[in-house]
Amino acid sequence: MPRRRGQEGMGVGDLLGRGDSQKSCGACNHFSASSGPGICDVLKSGSDITSTQPLFILQGLANFQTDGGVDASRCRYYEGKDKFSPTCM
Repeated sequence: MPRRRGQEGMGVGDLLGRGDSQKSCGACNHFSASSGPGICDVLKSGSDITSTQPLFILQGLANFQTDGGVDASRCRYYEGKDKFSPTCM
């Protein structure tokens, strides 16, 4: 089935909020993964960064597990890897 003009890059991940966002979990300094899903070193289990009213849990034992492609545009703790840090001087 041919795609409509302007939808060339749309896929299932885009519909689920896991598109190629400029702010994805994988592009955040707080995200780490060896293989498969990764973890956030700030948020804890039970957090939800993709809902219209995100839930940020900062205390607990288990870290928030997420995929590197998840849209992090609503996460207030997002810190991009390209961010300049004055401590690197």
